[in-house]
Amino acid sequence: MSTPSSDQASPQDDQLRQDVENALWQDEVLRVNLPTVAVRARGGVIQLNGYAVSRLHKERTERAVRGVTDVREVSNELRTDDDLRMAVAGALARDPRTAPFRFRVDSFRGTIHLFGNVDAPDARLAAEEVATEVTGVRGVVSRLTTPQPQVAPVLGNRL
Repeated sequence: MSTPSSDQASPQDDQLRQDVENALWQDEVLRVNLPTVAVRARGGVIQLNGYAVSRLHKERTERAVRGVTDVREVSNELRTDDDLRMAVAGALARDPRTAPFRFRVDSFRGTIHLFGNVDAPDARLAAEEVATEVTGVRGVVSRLTTPQPQVAPVLGNRL
């Protein structure tokens, strides 16, 4: 009989993980987060990774997990949309390529949505790059607009 390696969950760990996931599922408020929450169990320690809609959901998730029998400790590494929104807004404000512009930053389950006007395509690309580089961002949807090039009307030959 082999002993589980440090990377391999024991049957007890698997059962505890299932118990935690069931507890989260039983909470109708937390169900919305469940598809984006990864639960890992090792020796009674639960590690939560992924996304929560808000800080309140993050805290409620941790309380629900602590209420499960045999949970000794919780490492709550959930990122919230509030945290991501603030981190991306701060990164955009610090980057010299994007600092001159005003952006509206929204986040939903780790996907950042950028809104606003920039003066050139390079600035739009820079904003998308800055947002993508923030830890925890799963994707970026850009709704940034740039001015349309002004094209003089073409007049045909008039005879």
